[in-house]
Amino acid sequence: MLEIVANGSNTYPYQKSTLSDLYRLLETYTLDPVFERYGGFVNRTPRWIDGETARKYSGASVIAGNFLSYSHAFYLITDQEELIRSLERLIEKNRASPQYQAARARWLSSDDRPQPDRQ
Repeated sequence: MLEIVANGSNTYPYQKSTLSDLYRLLETYTLDPVFERYGGFVNRTPRWIDGETARKYSGASVIAGNFLSYSHAFYLITDQEELIRSLERLIEKNRASPQYQAARARWLSSDDRPQPDRQ
């Protein structure tokens, strides 16, 4: 099962992007580290709000994020292990890049970055 909730730019929403486009973008543009706050791009155990959704997507992973300097949001729900592993490899390679690490360091040191809820 593969459900592509989003895969494209808000600037040109009528232009549908392919998974090949997403692969190319992951190899070209730096991911936005703020998405580490929401599951780190690949969430293999997402929590669903309601039971019906939980049943529908049982065993599925969520792959989501955007890029730092290029607008292209992606949000995929899938149980296709080969696809998940392929995207995990590309995302980890992107996250290991000096550009991502520098952006992450800036984000972590930013005073205006959102703070986690504390109770």
